[in-house]
Amino acid sequence: MPIEGPIEGGVLKVRSLLERVVARAGADKKQAKAVMDAVLHELGASLSRGEAFILPPLGRAKVTLKGDDETGRKTLIKLRPATGGKAKAKKEGETPLAPAQE
Repeated sequence: MPIEGPIEGGVLKVRSLLERVVARAGADKKQAKAVMDAVLHELGASLSRGEAFILPPLGRAKVTLKGDDETGRKTLIKLRPATGGKAKAKKEGETPLAPAQE
């Protein structure tokens, strides 16, 4: 049975993510960890290269800023959550929050 509700402390960490993946998939924990580690590695590498991705149900992510400062390397990633299908039709007269290109 998948784990529902917010995680204690409000921060999802690898251990909790693995528990949720195992519960949702009904998978062997050792195999699930290997697959999850590989997926997280590939996502991190992709974002480090500045690649965008579209991965339902996670959503669409794109790197919008990369740089260094006195505290180290910084990367800003914008994530647009998946809508579960085509975007809802705009209501007549509705003003967008941001220009379409954002």
